[in-house]
Amino acid sequence: MRPIRIEAEGFTAFRKRVVVSFEDAELFAFVGPTGAGKSSLIDAMVFALYGKVPRYQDDRAVAPAINAQSAEARVRLDFEVEGARYTAVRVVRRTKTGATTKEARLERGDEVLAGDARELDDAVAKLLGLSFEQFTKTVVLPQGEFARFLHERPADRQDLLVRLLGLGMYGSMASLARERARAGADRVALLEDEMARIGPVDANTAAGHEARSEELVALADELRSTLADIALLDQRIDAVRVEGEVQRDQQRSVLAVRVPSDVRDHQQQLDDATRVASRAELDLLEARNAADAAAMAVAAAPDEVAMREALRLWDRHDELVIAADERRVALVGLADVADRCERELVAAAEAATLAAERLVTAQDRSRAAALRHELHVGEPCPVCEQTVSVVPESIPDRELELARRESDAATALHDTAKRERDVARRSLNRAEEDAERIIAELAATQTAAAGGTSRDQATLALAEAAMVRATETESRKQLQRAEAAHRKATEAVRALDERARTLRRELTAVRDTLVRLAPPAPAERDLLDDWTALVAWCGETAREITTIIETLLADHAELRSSRDKLLDDLRARCRARGVDGEQPRLLEHLAQLAARAHAEAEAATERFARVATIIDKITELRDAQRVADDLAKLLGANAFQQWLLEEALDELVAGASVRLFGLSSGQFSLERDGKQFAVRDHRNADDLRPVKTLSGGETFLASLALALALADNVAALSATGAPRLESMFLDEGFGSLDPETLDVVAAAIEELGASGRMVGVVTHIRDLADRLPVRFEVTKLPDTSVVERVDR
Repeated sequence: MRPIRIEAEGFTAFRKRVVVSFEDAELFAFVGPTGAGKSSLIDAMVFALYGKVPRYQDDRAVAPAINAQSAEARVRLDFEVEGARYTAVRVVRRTKTGATTKEARLERGDEVLAGDARELDDAVAKLLGLSFEQFTKTVVLPQGEFARFLHERPADRQDLLVRLLGLGMYGSMASLARERARAGADRVALLEDEMARIGPVDANTAAGHEARSEELVALADELRSTLADIALLDQRIDAVRVEGEVQRDQQRSVLAVRVPSDVRDHQQQLDDATRVASRAELDLLEARNAADAAAMAVAAAPDEVAMREALRLWDRHDELVIAADERRVALVGLADVADRCERELVAAAEAATLAAERLVTAQDRSRAAALRHELHVGEPCPVCEQTVSVVPESIPDRELELARRESDAATALHDTAKRERDVARRSLNRAEEDAERIIAELAATQTAAAGGTSRDQATLALAEAAMVRATETESRKQLQRAEAAHRKATEAVRALDERARTLRRELTAVRDTLVRLAPPAPAERDLLDDWTALVAWCGETAREITTIIETLLADHAELRSSRDKLLDDLRARCRARGVDGEQPRLLEHLAQLAARAHAEAEAATERFARVATIIDKITELRDAQRVADDLAKLLGANAFQQWLLEEALDELVAGASVRLFGLSSGQFSLERDGKQFAVRDHRNADDLRPVKTLSGGETFLASLALALALADNVAALSATGAPRLESMFLDEGFGSLDPETLDVVAAAIEELGASGRMVGVVTHIRDLADRLPVRFEVTKLPDTSVVERVDR
């Protein structure tokens, strides 16, 4: 696996989108201060592939990967495996209880290989051939994990080598061999069961079936002509039967012809209806003449409207004369009432004037009396300023009140008299106007009546007009009754004519059903005669058909006898060869029997050949089963795989020892001490020391040597062509190295990069980063971190 490009947003220190391209970068360093996000770039790559962050203790912990100021983190990794380019994308979002990484996909060009997190996990493990734990031990060596393979338990280290080197294939081969042995045994059992079902076989059985087939074919050839004769007789018998049925149908048809019951009475009904129609037509003519005469009399009669107007005018004259007399009497009475009301008004006016004068006097005296208490004898009067000699006596207050009441009563009487006088005058005026109108209308009516028809003349004229009009009304009713009678008579004649046509059509329809028998043509003169002639011809024809039917019955009996003789002979020949001659399709039955016999012959031959084939196959399967059993026994022993692991581990230790000797300037070599790793300290009398006794810097060198040897040798040692580890990322321990050792490690890393493998290191040591061809400067800003590529 070789990374090509990393893109991250909202991931750990990278709140904003950051892109890191590894194009043309075989050897590089992520450099920057502590906490800037160098290791986060390695974490992003591993997270894109496996959905886990190597530095977190819990594999399920992904929420910490989301930037504190972001709601989600998005990572994309473009990488290459064996020349094919892939893209892995994962998104982790915050939830109420933590985070979710369900959104994920894996693409190869336009093809989507995985559409969710589970599918992506499976696809990456299959594509790289490494689990998350194995990937972080061989490709990505994160902080705190660099020396895990060096100190791994032997069993865990063995599992990793089995996975990396593909040694598990030998166990699979053993399982496959056992499965093939079991499958062979099962196949042999099936073949033996098949032989048991086939049963005993005989090479002569097929010949007997083939002879029977030939015998049946020969019998079919013998019977073919007889069956043809029988079929011909069947056709003739059917033809005679059909002809007999046709003749019987025709006989039934002619015998069913009868003269309709109403044909005989139809002509008499038509004559009666015609006479009634003629009488109705004469009555209609007389009624029309009477109606015309009555209409002329009505036209010549006096004008009823004018006569009624003349009578109305005389009646109005009489009413006006009475009304004029009544108006004259009323005018006299109304004039007397008006005069009386006028006199009463004058008297009321005079009484009101006198009462008013008395009220004024009483008011003056009352006002003077009001000043009387201010008068004193010998003092000047406050009004006239003369000396008062005598003080007048007091006037009682009731005198003024009485005068006021009398004045109010007189005024009220005056007002009432005035209203009555006004009402009387208006009534008199209206009566006078009404009288003048009536007199004028009476004069006009008198003049008009005198110049027109007299009352007696108008009365006589109206009586005469009423009599003429009654006569005309009765004549119209007579005309309507005559027209109704004429329509009824005409419709009766029309219905009888239509019935005659219907009976004629029935006659034609009956003749049409008998057209094959050539019935006689009707004379078209008398309907009854035509029907009678057709019925007579039908009786004669029925007798002729009876003779034909008797002849057909004799022919049918003779043909049937001939057919039965041929059929008896055919059945006898069939019985002689063991065949049922009663089958409806005998030739087809014989062909089926012959084919069945031939098939049985072929089946017997095939069974014989199949048994021979089964015997050969059982022998072959048993030989293969013995080989599979032997191979399963050989590969099933753990010693073989253990021997391979021991050899691979020795090869790995030998390569790592050479690396460690160079990295430690000849001080250390790596060896195996039983199942554990140990180092040979050449500067201390070649003392063999456990790796746990090494210092931090020495442990780093030993772990690096072992990791480089593992990366170099895994493909060569693999039995199945395990994936070549084309890249390595180191994130550990450079700060613990002294300058001399650091120079040695840098040289080893440069040599490793020159071998065609991508190598990336994470460091904050500027001297080491400056020695590499490419460095990615990681800088922490207030709200995010940024990455800048610098090529040397």
